Amino acid sequence: MAAEKLTKGRLIQISILLTVLIGAFFWGMDRNKQKQTHNQTLSQCELSIYRCENKENNNSYPVTISNNYPRYNQEISIQLPVETDQAPTAILSGITMNMGSIPLVFKKEDNQWVSAFKVPSCMHETMKWGIEMKYNQNTLFATFIAKK
Repeated sequence: MAAEKLTKGRLIQISILLTVLIGAFFWGMDRNKQKQTHNQTLSQCELSIYRCENKENNNSYPVTISNNYPRYNQEISIQLPVETDQAPTAILSGITMNMGSIPLVFKKEDNQWVSAFKVPSCMHETMKWGIEMKYNQNTLFATFIAKK
């Protein structure tokens, strides 16, 4: 194969393949940029047992987490006050490392919406997680750190 002549047909094949690879590369970069821009337009905060705080603009949101120091493979829950009968929707995803997306299901308990879940183990000692929540026509991106 190394001694083959570079024919016109082979040159066209290589050119097409190279064009497809370069196009896929730039398409992927554009999609990643759109995702980052989308996350920056959301209200963002860090979850705690008291409130979800945004330290940059001193805003807080009525979302809490069951434990300030969540651990891998142990149950964690987040709570929101019930303001409407429509349950919030949320998706959990890894920030430090891509571990896929996990949809969270909320149940009404007393005067709160509660979602219980576990974060999977990771090779790192700590991992930052994000939850994109939609409730009462608001969208919130809340983050927390889980440990081994």
